[in-house]
Amino acid sequence: MISNREINLNNFINIYNKNQEFDVIIIGGGITGAGIALACSKNHLKTLLIEAKDFGYSSSGNSSKLVHGGLRYLQNGQFHVTFQSVREREKLLKELSKLIWPIYFVLPYYNFMERIMYKIGLMIYDLFAGKKYHKHVPLKEFLSWFPIIKKENLKGGYLYQDAQTDDIRLLIRTLKEAERNGAIILNYFRATDLIIENDLVRGIKALDEIVKKEYTIKAKVVINASGFLADTFRTKLGLKKIMRPLRGSHIVLEYNKLPIKYALGFKHPDDKRNIFVLPWLGKTVVGTTDLDHNIVDPITITEQEIEYLLKGVNHQFPEAKITRKDIYSTWSGVRPVVSKDPTKAPSKESRDIFIEFYKNLLTITGGKLTTFRLEAKKVLKILKQVFSIKTFDLKFDVISKETLNQYFNQKELGLIYTNIPDYERILNTYGKDSIEILKNILNDPEKILEDDFYVYKAEFHYCMNNEWVINWEDLFYRRFRFGIVKKEIEDKIKKYFKRGKNESIRTQY
Repeated sequence: MISNREINLNNFINIYNKNQEFDVIIIGGGITGAGIALACSKNHLKTLLIEAKDFGYSSSGNSSKLVHGGLRYLQNGQFHVTFQSVREREKLLKELSKLIWPIYFVLPYYNFMERIMYKIGLMIYDLFAGKKYHKHVPLKEFLSWFPIIKKENLKGGYLYQDAQTDDIRLLIRTLKEAERNGAIILNYFRATDLIIENDLVRGIKALDEIVKKEYTIKAKVVINASGFLADTFRTKLGLKKIMRPLRGSHIVLEYNKLPIKYALGFKHPDDKRNIFVLPWLGKTVVGTTDLDHNIVDPITITEQEIEYLLKGVNHQFPEAKITRKDIYSTWSGVRPVVSKDPTKAPSKESRDIFIEFYKNLLTITGGKLTTFRLEAKKVLKILKQVFSIKTFDLKFDVISKETLNQYFNQKELGLIYTNIPDYERILNTYGKDSIEILKNILNDPEKILEDDFYVYKAEFHYCMNNEWVINWEDLFYRRFRFGIVKKEIEDKIKKYFKRGKNESIRTQY
């Protein structure tokens, strides 16, 4: 079976060999670029998206896994950012209810002023959502949820709702939707330079990192969605640097080391920054830091960050006595923050998006995971200067429980409901391709894992064939999050990958 990376590459080469021009080339396969690819392909633009490494390798696969409004942005006066984020959160929860799910946060307060501030902020938060989610939590109930929390001066708390996801699964779902609408999507395909003719950007030079082949690719518009690396291409046009890369790191603990009923937001004792602990895929996550990042340095947690997060969580949960030995895994990502004042504290920087259209290079950066579709719509408004844009509808192609009878008979539906209890997760995660996956699971219900965090063998092989997988790390760390929450099965995944390659994937690489 030919992998979809191979199919996308063949489609690209057919266009390239005919000396045809793309309408848009998107540099960057994070969630921002993916959303733009979806928007452009839905408008029938000839679209090419390239990513230098694997999808989700950098920022979009290393976020805090939250689809949230950004309550703390209210503190910085960024009401429009919070408003847009909350509204988009609500839409995504309805469309992809098992890929994006509710998570409940609790905020402890220690004095009357904190109580009033949280109450006002959460009232605004719910007003933006158009629905009341928050409630006051008396001290006795609060302590029943967090019995080992620091109790000194604790008065009570507030409960409110946000949302959580697996950021890479959301990214891949978006890329697959774009591919289905005609976009050509390639990972391990790096933009090396811009083509500039008559003082206008007319395309890019790129390198296929797998076979080390170079291409000169023409396009009417090049979209620079390369995140914190955006200045790499902007400065080629003489523009001043604007990016301030900020690293956010997380540590992961075994759940029994810090069992929590809900996510908890609290202030770090040193700098009073908001940090959190939250449950995710059977583990407890502590995050996040906010430090300037040198783009030539590896994107990994530092000793300074480990100390910072350990001090924060032990201050809030002194009885837990968490040490370095308790850290199961870590992850770090870099926020693409646009800065006007690099002396400002990192956590005070705006998280608003930056869009610039200059000499056919459209740069978009600085946005959030939650608002990626809103950012894509803003790009479409600019592209109306060049192309005929017919739709701004970026809803996902959803296969719902109610429409399953179009694809399965009654006997098959009964087997799905009985034998595949998480079928709705598969529907939301894989969209239209979920039908093929469900049929394969009915034929072979074997699972790679048998505990609470399991993956069907049919699901695993689908990903190898259809989600641009090149090496076992793509599966282990990204398509599935074993590298964060099940790292002890590394050898098993290597064997499955090798066997799957031999059995079902014919590849030229």
